[in-house]
Formats: sequence, structure tokens, C-alpha cells
Amino acid sequence: LYKNKGFNLGTIFTVIDYRQSGANNGADSDPTYNLFFAVNQTFDQTRVHFDYQHVWNSRSLGGGPNAFYAKDLGFIGASTPLAGGRIFGAFKWNVGKWQGTSAKKDADRDGNRWVASLKYQYPLSKRTLVYALGTYARGTGMFNKAQAKATRLLTAFGVQHNF
Repeated sequence: LYKNKGFNLGTIFTVIDYRQSGANNGADSDPTYNLFFAVNQTFDQTRVHFDYQHVWNSRSLGGGPNAFYAKDLGFIGASTPLAGGRIFGAFKWNVGKWQGTSAKKDADRDGNRWVASLKYQYPLSKRTLVYALGTYARGTGMFNKAQAKATRLLTAFGVQHNF
């Protein structure tokens, strides 16, 4: 939307009308609205960015006509050169709230989840690099009860080669 000397600003607004999608959501289902906003700035070789998203009437946590929820999602991250390689750091948070009836009487109607991550990559050649990354996620409320548990630790090491 706007770009000037290392500064970028953009936004997207989408509408999904489930009544026309053939999904089993009923004629009275409200459309899903999605507003996304992003801004980033590059300072010499360091890039900092911030993203924000708000969703109304989403159905992605379980599907069906009763899985309506609203959410706010934010993301802050940066990357910069370090010791011949590049380091990346990010923090993401997600806050959600059920808007419809729940399949379970004792289900949490809201919750939050955050994820912190750190990655380092080091080039071995023009097309090959090694990397190490780690993330920690924590979920509460409705996010803690999901099938794929929202609270977890992940580490990975690897080699990437581009052909």
C-alpha cells in the first residue's frame, strides 16, 4: 500500500460468505471478516516488523455453525546480522473469544496463546546454510484444551541447500 526508503505499510480486508461456500453452516451464518495490518522498517541491515490481525465470526477452531469466535493476533519480530550469519527473533500473541454456543457445557469461552521464537542461520556457501531454532508457546483457556496442545517447546537444527 505504501513504500518509502525501507519503510513499508500495508493492509488487507477480506470477507468470506460461508452461506455460498457449500459448507454446512446454515443460511443464517454470518460472514467471516478479516482485517490485517502490517508495517516494517529496515535500518541498514536490520529489519523490524509488526503485524496485527482481527477476525470476526471465524470458524477455524473446530468448524461447524457453532464454532464462531473473534480473535486478535499480533506479531513483532526483527532480524539482524550476527557473527557472520543472521539472527531472527519474534513474539506472537493470539487472543480469542467464542461467540456462539459451545459443544461442551464446561468449555472455556476465551483464552490466549503466545509464542516466542529465536532462529540463527549461518551460510556455509552461496547455496547452503546451517540453522538452529527454538520456540516456546503457551496457551490458556480455550487454546489449552485444543487437540494439538497450545503449550509446547520446539527445537530444531538443520542444513538447507538451495538447488
